[in-house]
Amino acid sequence: MGGLARNDAYERGHGAGRSYASDGHLSTPPVDRQAHNIGQRFKDMSAKFTGKGDLLWDDNVLQYDLVTHDYRVDAGNKFAFLHNILAGDALRFFLYHVVGSATSYADACSRARSR
Repeated sequence: MGGLARNDAYERGHGAGRSYASDGHLSTPPVDRQAHNIGQRFKDMSAKFTGKGDLLWDDNVLQYDLVTHDYRVDAGNKFAFLHNILAGDALRFFLYHVVGSATSYADACSRARSR
């Protein structure tokens, strides 16, 4: 009988491919780690909303909401990291017209959607 026996206790303690969102006993990752993870998930230009073509704002926000849920990002940081899903004209609009005036994540999404 050789090898390492992997039981549920070992897998839960070492992550073993499980989502952090489903493990209630794990603490929330640090904010800098959350920011890095969000940035990595949306680093590809095809994952970003530019405001051009047939891209839909609500589809991008839905994807962002799912990712931030996976990483257990709170509402304040959701707003702070929102720029990660934007590029081009949409990012410029967000930085110049939304960031300074929006008071929450929901408000920022509403202002960006109304453009």
